[in-house]
Amino acid sequence: VVSQFRGDMLAMEDIDQGMVLTTAGFTKGALDVARLPNTVPIILVDGERLADLLIEHRIGVRVEQVSVVSFDSDSLVIEEMSD
Repeated sequence: VVSQFRGDMLAMEDIDQGMVLTTAGFTKGALDVARLPNTVPIILVDGERLADLLIEHRIGVRVEQVSVVSFDSDSLVIEEMSD
């Protein structure tokens, strides 16, 4: 997909950069094609980065606050029971 996109970009005029998004990942070959020297850059956004961006910009996500309760063993007094 990235190689085909690179080829399609060559036929277009006034292209500054391209972008390919996926919910999965990219192969080494795709990464290499996107980073070819002396060519228009292609930005690759994989699933992990896409999720991070959606969370960062609050797109399609809901943020909930959760309380965490922990015990402070230094302040707890435990009395031993005797028979």
